[in-house]
Parts: sequence; C-alpha cells; structure tokens
Amino acid sequence: MANQTIITAATDEHIPFADLYLSDIDPRTIVKDGAISALAANIQEHGLIQNPAGLRDATGEVAVVAGGRRYRALADDPRFQTITVRMAPNQVTTAFWATSENAQREGLAFGRRNP
Repeated sequence: MANQTIITAATDEHIPFADLYLSDIDPRTIVKDGAISALAANIQEHGLIQNPAGLRDATGEVAVVAGGRRYRALADDPRFQTITVRMAPNQVTTAFWATSENAQREGLAFGRRNP
C-alpha cells in the first residue's frame, strides 16, 4: 500500500493589500533590476493571471509565501487595494508551496508545440 498524506483544501480569500507582507520563506529573495517594474507593466496591461499564496499569521495579517514577484509588482498599482490570495491551511503546506513550482520550473520555449 502506498504511503498517503491527507491534503487539506486551500481557500481563496479577498485580502486588503495593506494586510499583506512578504514571507521570509518566499524563495524569490533576489530579483533582477527592472524585473519588477516590467512585471508591473505587464500586469497593468493584461491583468493579474495568477494570485499570490499566503498564510494568515497570529496578528491577522497574511504572509505571501508564493508569488513574491507579483506581490512586489502590485505594490504601486492602485487597482489592487484588495487581492485574492490562495490561503494555505497550515505551515507545512506553505513550505511546500514556496518551493514546489519553482523546483519544477522549466525555461520558456517558443516555437512549434509537441503534439
């Protein structure tokens, strides 16, 4: 029998931007010069496609654990006074979210698609 883990479902919540902060476990601690302003311009033109993920702390604020670049890009955009955040049910989940997708990330490839 396979070793199984019970997965607790995440929820989406509308959080005031002022109640968000960048978590220490967000893996994107170093960003290239101009990368955040370029992402902010892209979000302004096309909208926010993927919401950040977070965990509510003891004070009621929400630590952004995945989506730190998006969080930084939204900071000066007045349209995002409140944003939807995928809320983790616990700290174990946040640790997984903070690194999982980045560990699997591949470079973009443009051109013909494989069938």
